[in-house]
Amino acid sequence: MPYSTGEWVLYLLFFAVSFVYVVAFVATKGQILGKLAAGIQVVRANTGMRTGTPKSLARWALPGLLVTVPVLGWLISFLCYLSPTWGTNRQGWHDKVAKTLVVVR
Repeated sequence: MPYSTGEWVLYLLFFAVSFVYVVAFVATKGQILGKLAAGIQVVRANTGMRTGTPKSLARWALPGLLVTVPVLGWLISFLCYLSPTWGTNRQGWHDKVAKTLVVVR
C-alpha cells in the first residue's frame, strides 16, 4: 500500500531533521544530546580530534541511508547501531566506515 503525500512529507521532514541534527552536532561538538548525557564523544580514530563534517556525514550515512530501504534496510540499520557491542574497540560499522571512535569524556 503506497504512502500518502502527507506521510511522505513527514518522513522526509524527519529524515532531514535527523540528518542536520546528527551531522551538525557530531561535526562541531562531537556529541548529540544523548552522548552528552552519557559523557561520551565521537572523535577521529587517528587523532582524537573532532570529526568535522565529512567524517560526521560518513558516520551518519551508513545507518541513516539504510533506513530508507524497506524492511531489510531497517534491520541492517538496527544491526549497525548494535555493532559496537561486538566490534573491536567497541567500534560500530558506521564508526569503521568513518574512521571514528566513541570515547569517554
